[in-house]
Amino acid sequence: MIIHIDSSVTDLKSFYGIFAEFNSGFCGRSLDAVHDVLTEQSNPFEVILGTETLKRLFGRRSAIVIRMFFDSAEENPFMKLTVTDD
Repeated sequence: MIIHIDSSVTDLKSFYGIFAEFNSGFCGRSLDAVHDVLTEQSNPFEVILGTETLKRLFGRRSAIVIRMFFDSAEENPFMKLTVTDD
C-alpha cells in the first residue's frame, strides 16, 4: 500500500480522509490520530509525503506535521517514508 500526500490533497478533510480509508474507515481528525494509524500498522506500507502540499494545508505548522511523519516511521518498522517537494 502506498499513501500519497501530494497536490491531489486539497484540504484538511481530504488529508484526514486518506488515513481513515487506510485504516478501514476510521481516523480521528487530529495529528495524534494520524500518528496512531501509522504506528499501529503491521503490514509494510509507504508514505510519499509532499512537503509543498503540507505547507499549503498546515502553514506554519507544517514542520510539526513533517516531524510527526518522521517520528511515526521511526516507531514503525513496517513504514517507509519518502519525502518529495511535490
